[in-house]
Amino acid sequence: MNGIDDWKKRFNRIQEKGFSIKRNVLKYNLPDMQLKISTALINTLESELCLAMDTIRFEDEHRCLYSTSRSKGAEVKLPTFDGNQFDDFMKFQKEMIKGFKSNKIRREDQIKKLRECLKGDPKDLIPVGMESVEDAWHILK
Repeated sequence: MNGIDDWKKRFNRIQEKGFSIKRNVLKYNLPDMQLKISTALINTLESELCLAMDTIRFEDEHRCLYSTSRSKGAEVKLPTFDGNQFDDFMKFQKEMIKGFKSNKIRREDQIKKLRECLKGDPKDLIPVGMESVEDAWHILK
């Protein structure tokens, strides 16, 4: 998300204007009441900006939104699983989760991708309308 970088640049310009005001107040021996108010507002803005950026980063990571990601990762081919005796489910699950992260697949789209990689009986176990990939993993185990 380029918005966070834009917010940082805009805040830096506001901060520079604050420093300019402070310099002029001290240089021309002006009353400093407005300076104190301006400084307090800039400090409040900085705290709220940091809080907002931290919240966005947390939600982005927690919900697998990848909205702050600058580039699309290299496409990793996702494995398939048909449930035969030679398939290792734990390896399949591990590779799928790794592939979800590498391909930056949003959490809400992961169940769809999982169904695309399943074949036969395992695919029949996962209903088309299922929304939670965690529930799907639980069913497949």
